[in-house]
Amino acid sequence: MKTKIIMLAILISMGFSSNLYAQESNPKINSEENNKKQKKHTGMSTVEIETLAIKHLDIWTDKNAEKRNKSIKEVYTVDVEIVDPFFVINGHSKLNDFIEELQAKHPGFSFSISQPIESHNNIARLFWQFGPDTKPDTITGQDIFVIENEKIKSLYIFIDGLEN
Repeated sequence: MKTKIIMLAILISMGFSSNLYAQESNPKINSEENNKKQKKHTGMSTVEIETLAIKHLDIWTDKNAEKRNKSIKEVYTVDVEIVDPFFVINGHSKLNDFIEELQAKHPGFSFSISQPIESHNNIARLFWQFGPDTKPDTITGQDIFVIENEKIKSLYIFIDGLEN
């Protein structure tokens, strides 16, 4: 666990240079070339990783526990590790239970993407906002994923504005 956190801190301090950022800042790099490079490193294209990240966010907003549980099995590895500022959990059922509790504490809230998804190798970063339709950015943060065998193996959640 300590090793994962240290690696994560190093990656964050390096700025997570992403294929999306490189594409936007360097017009000579086209998306097809980026997708080929990404696929070589992970077996997934940038588009496939973005789709996986969007499915992840959809799961956290889905109010139907049965449908959500089915989606969890498609998106996360069986032994997925979720590291949040307040807890660490492992596995599908604990994830589904946590999402259920989160939704109960924040009725009417939903997740949405607040910035472009970034990815490289087997890592993706998603900036999100969580709130009601009237104030969708009530709570903001980012999720960092480690992807293995086309599923999310590890999820690191950062919530903006928390005191240490």
